[in-house]
Amino acid sequence: QKVTRIIAPDDVEKLPDGDVYPPRQFFHSESLGKTIDFTSGQDEMLAITNLYHYWMPYSFQVFLNGTRREPIFANELTSYFRCTQCSANDILNWRIVITAPKPELVEVVTFTPSYTAGTP
Repeated sequence: QKVTRIIAPDDVEKLPDGDVYPPRQFFHSESLGKTIDFTSGQDEMLAITNLYHYWMPYSFQVFLNGTRREPIFANELTSYFRCTQCSANDILNWRIVITAPKPELVEVVTFTPSYTAGTP
C-alpha cells in the first residue's frame, strides 16, 4: 500500500527515545472534539490510527457522504474504511469526528491499495 495523503496530524510528535519510562505522557484530561472534513477518490481507503492507544483514550465517528460508517477492519490501533458500493468516478466526502484529550495526535491517512493479478 502507498499512502496517498496525510490528512492529520498537521505536525509530527517526536518519537520516544527509549531512555524514559513511560515513553509517552499519559493523556487523561478532559476530552476535546475535532472534526475533519475532506474528499477522496473511490480507490482510496481511509485509515485512522491512535499510536497513543495505551496513553490516550479516544473515540471517533466516521461519516461518508453524510451516512455513518463502520470500519471494514479494526484492531486496537487502527480502523480502516472503504466505500464498497461506489463507482470508479465517485468523489467521497468524509467527515471524521474525533474525541480525545489531544485529538490532534490521532493520525488520519488515505492510501491506495495495490493489487496483484490473481489475488482477490
